[in-house]
Amino acid sequence: MSGPPLKLETLPQQLRECVDILLESVRATGVKAYIVGGFSIFLLTGKKVPEDIDVLTLDEHSRHRLARTLTRILGEPQTIRNKEVLRFKHGKYFVDLVESKGPTLEEDARCRDFTVNAFYITLPEFDAEDPLGGIKDLFSGICKTCDIPEKTFYEDPGRIVRMVRISTELDISPHHDVAAAALRMKGWLRTLRSERIGEEMRKILLSPRVHPVLLALKKARLVEYVLPELLPSVDFDQQTPYHFENVFSHAARVTGLVPPKLALRAAALFHDAGKPHAAVKKERRLSFPGHEHISAKLAARALLRWGFPRNTRKTVESLIRHHMLIYTPEWTDRAVRRFIKRTEGFREDLYCLVEADIISRSDLAKAESIQALSELKHRVEKLLEETSAGEMKSPLNGYEIMEILNIQPGPAVGFLKKRLEEMVVDGVLSPDNKEKAVQVLKEEYEKFRKGDFSCEQS
Repeated sequence: MSGPPLKLETLPQQLRECVDILLESVRATGVKAYIVGGFSIFLLTGKKVPEDIDVLTLDEHSRHRLARTLTRILGEPQTIRNKEVLRFKHGKYFVDLVESKGPTLEEDARCRDFTVNAFYITLPEFDAEDPLGGIKDLFSGICKTCDIPEKTFYEDPGRIVRMVRISTELDISPHHDVAAAALRMKGWLRTLRSERIGEEMRKILLSPRVHPVLLALKKARLVEYVLPELLPSVDFDQQTPYHFENVFSHAARVTGLVPPKLALRAAALFHDAGKPHAAVKKERRLSFPGHEHISAKLAARALLRWGFPRNTRKTVESLIRHHMLIYTPEWTDRAVRRFIKRTEGFREDLYCLVEADIISRSDLAKAESIQALSELKHRVEKLLEETSAGEMKSPLNGYEIMEILNIQPGPAVGFLKKRLEEMVVDGVLSPDNKEKAVQVLKEEYEKFRKGDFSCEQS
């Protein structure tokens, strides 16, 4: 094999187990199989430990034999990508049996996107087969397409985005013909299904080099097609002493500083997206009142379009709406308890987002902000130790609220339960005083029916 030695010894345990199971299955069936794609690159470079191993056989019979053996060890596979891939799960990793795109390795390679993704590691020998010179391109720092660039991008315009991500992750540069074709054909991205863009954005958000990848998207002039909600933030000068970058570059930096969790990184990317829309100039400086709510709506719109799960979208919205966290020692215990209740389920991620946001600003007041966040964490931990979970819960659950008021499930139930919880947090209502809770519930329901929502702001 040309290139550096294999990197199997550096694999996480479960992924190494995937490799061992795969080798055992290939030897047991006697089929000729090949590793291709991201895992092949990792084996040569050690860059970016992948979540999956793409395994190719050149005929369906071999694929079915290997699939049967893997099924006995790993269980029934999931069928994905229009039945082109049989996905086997082991822990948080996957073995993907992919269909060959031709009867030979060269024909299969010609149908792939980039040569660095089109060399093969034979199993069980771990020899390299490289019909298009992808290994040479990889170590020469060049990203070439497997076919004519225009044809490659016409077949799947999403490859333009993938070119930017792969080139940045591997620290290589697109060949000048490839870069020129991508620039000419970037408008074809408008023809892609939104979910297809979402697939690429998920990979970008979870990339170990997400910050430079996002900046590369900007440099390649792809923000308009991939992240239209963020287009107004490109080169938008914040005109404040707290920021040294434009909104987009700042968001990219924050995204790179938070851990690789999908919802957290999506929140980081969109957390200031509303600033250009909320900007108000006063005394030669800009302020952005309410930008967090605009940002949350923009994020929700983009994530819905990309087909991200509902729970991910809700978490992203919650993180963005709460990221303008300004704590002072004057906060009462009641205020801290309210913060605890309102950030249930995403508080630790919120800390990460706020801290990354602070670190990404100019030095002005940075140390004070970090200290304030640390003090808030300490007070939250202390109150949680002193307070049992039941002390912050509504005395009445949703079913009891519906029965008492004789109403059906709907927004009123959630609103009223939240209102009772707020009263418990505020010390107005005891969590075990159901009699008073019923009385308060009926009063709050009358306000709700009359459209008096002022109680939300108390």
